[in-house]
Amino acid sequence: MRYVIALIAAALIIGGGMLFVHQTWQSLYQTIRHARLREQQAGTLPPELQGVNIQSAEIEVLLGGDVSMSLPAAMHQRLKLAMLLSEFWYIGGPLVVACCLGAAFLIGVVMKPEK
Repeated sequence: MRYVIALIAAALIIGGGMLFVHQTWQSLYQTIRHARLREQQAGTLPPELQGVNIQSAEIEVLLGGDVSMSLPAAMHQRLKLAMLLSEFWYIGGPLVVACCLGAAFLIGVVMKPEK
């Protein structure tokens, strides 16, 4: 039973990591959209983006041209962590599962009733 709980905990941790990465990227995309919208309102939008609907355009289209904007330090750190998690998922996922199963094993050893 403790191994089932450990696998559920691992799945929740991995799912939380996936949600973190997804929300971080969506937040970055939204920041880029707002920057492009401000450029459009100020009339400084690059020529290749003139006439593009900023709210519904694909992010690849919005990244065309020069995107120079500064991010807050917290967002920059969050983005670096999200990139690390998404780049090395094949190491992090099995490591989380192994740690959770190892913790379940150790709990079973420590909690073993004495005879």
